Amino acid sequence: HPLNYIAIANETAFSRDDVETCVRHVIQVFNRSVQSRKNVEFTFNGIGRLQIRNSKVKMKFFKEFINQF
Repeated sequence: HPLNYIAIANETAFSRDDVETCVRHVIQVFNRSVQSRKNVEFTFNGIGRLQIRNSKVKMKFFKEFINQF
């Protein structure tokens, strides 16, 4: 399914265009990092950290996020 930018915008204080621009930028940075084989870490507030190290991908969830289920 395609990402619903309008739904995300409706749940945040950002416009649909701002949401799409942000998502595209994050994907571009992620793609460049992977292509250049750099170690990278993305933090998703309240969820966890997505890490790419030595071409291995790992999602480390925060305990608070896991414990809420």
